[in-house]
Amino acid sequence: MTSHVTLGRRLTRIAGVEVDVTDDGTDARLVRWADGPIVDRMRTHVAVVLADLRRRDPGGQALVLRRDATPRGWAARAIAAQRKGALA
Repeated sequence: MTSHVTLGRRLTRIAGVEVDVTDDGTDARLVRWADGPIVDRMRTHVAVVLADLRRRDPGGQALVLRRDATPRGWAARAIAAQRKGALA
C-alpha cells in the first residue's frame, strides 16, 4: 500500500501547500491541507498522484479530502471579498 508519507509529499509538491495524509480511524485516509487549492483542484491532484503511485502499488484506501482555513487564509479571503464589494 502506498505510504501516507509518499502521498503527502507528492501532493505537497504539486499543490504548493503542506498536505497531511493520515488514517481517519476507519478504512479511509484523511487528506488535509490549509489555505491552498479548492477541494476540486486537490481532487485532481490526488487523481494524478494516485494514478502514478498505483502503477507500482495497486492497493488503495478511500480518501476523504478536507480543506482547512487558517486565520491568515480567512483574512485574505475577507480582504479579497471587501475589494470586490462583497462585504458591507
